[in-house]
Order: sequence, then C-alpha cells, then structure tokens
Amino acid sequence: MAQGDVTALTTTGFELRHDIVRTNSNELLPAPTDFRVTHGQLSGSLDVHVARLSGAGSYEVHIAQDNPNLESNWRHAISSVNSLHIIVTGLTPGKNYWVRIRGIDSNGGGVWSDPISIIVV
Repeated sequence: MAQGDVTALTTTGFELRHDIVRTNSNELLPAPTDFRVTHGQLSGSLDVHVARLSGAGSYEVHIAQDNPNLESNWRHAISSVNSLHIIVTGLTPGKNYWVRIRGIDSNGGGVWSDPISIIVV
C-alpha cells in the first residue's frame, strides 16, 4: 500500500527492515585490548577478560605451559561468544600457564594478543 514510501511506512508502528551492511574486507581482526587474566573462583580455573572487539562473533583462548614463543606449545582452551569472564577450567594448581586470546569473525581468527603468564591457584 505504501509503495515504497518510507514516510508512510514509518507511521505503521512496525519496525522497518534495515539493510545489512557487509564488508568484503579480508583484513584480520586486531588483537583484543584490555586483556586481563585473574584467578577463577574455583581452584584450577582462570577468568579471562578482554574489551569487546568490534566485528568479533566469538573469542578463542589458548594456553601453554612451556615456552610461549613456540607455536606448537599452544593448545585450544575454550571458545566463547562473550568477552567478559571467560572461565578456563581443568588447570593444575601451582603450575604456571601462558594465556592468549583472539577474536573470530567471518574471515576466521584475528591477531593474537600478547600472552600473559599466571600461576594457577
């Protein structure tokens, strides 16, 4: 009935459809900022936090017990759609772990954060 008249459509009280804006960029997401790792509430756990990364649909956390400069020492710990309070469990108390995180979008994994070292309690 409105025949494309946006002014008439806005008076209906219904939400209007918005065009989806997609970027065709193949650029990697940058490393997350405000990266912090603290002891979790339970023994053997860590609480990972980063600032929300624009464009990220999820976050991937890796941990390493040995030399963090060797890529082969890293293993996947958890993926999360949340950037706050990502809880990594099942770690050995008293051991030192390295933790890193990156955002994931439609292009895949972004740039890894600099790793943080922490002893699990």
